[in-house]
Amino acid sequence: MGSLEKAKEHFASLEMQSIDVPEWDEVIHWRPWNINERQKVWGAVRQSGRETELSARVLIVKALDKDGKLLYSTNDLRTLCYDVDFSVVERISAAIVGVQLSAEEIEKN
Repeated sequence: MGSLEKAKEHFASLEMQSIDVPEWDEVIHWRPWNINERQKVWGAVRQSGRETELSARVLIVKALDKDGKLLYSTNDLRTLCYDVDFSVVERISAAIVGVQLSAEEIEKN
């Protein structure tokens, strides 16, 4: 087996992760990032010039239900940005991105 095949096999073996979101009575899942997904998020943020959309765009690209289906689409961007508690969106996005928030940051949000 070649190096690229080993890399693909490794990626395919990575398990879905999840975060409990009690405010929404929801468990949100995601699979590990690939380069294309990162580019979708960062490319859209750069194109829009609105860095504040980053957390919402992470959810659009990565948030899955328990069956692995996307929960949100680009049609939901406005709602996620204007009608949803930012602290919850940010906490979910941070988990998906892999950022560890401190206890004070979580409590503050």
